[in-house]
Amino acid sequence: MMLIVLASILINILVKQIAVCSIKTILVIMVFFMFNIIEVMVTNMKEKKTHQVGVRLSDSQIKFVDTVVSNIGLKNRSEGLQYLINKMRFLDVK
Repeated sequence: MMLIVLASILINILVKQIAVCSIKTILVIMVFFMFNIIEVMVTNMKEKKTHQVGVRLSDSQIKFVDTVVSNIGLKNRSEGLQYLINKMRFLDVK
């Protein structure tokens, strides 16, 4: 799971040419993001999940969630949706 997030971050850095990085800089960035990922995962594990949400998804959306569940190795669609939400939180998408 962490490797996928790290790979997508590095690809975004390189493709969008946000910064020209040396290998050492890329490694420092990877370590920084790994610690942040671990912190988000631990925080999420400690949080009580008391709120329920009902949503209607299209066929393409449910196929996407199912793909995430199978690729990441999650147990069910609920975990897949939680994973996607946490990934967006980690990437600070607003």
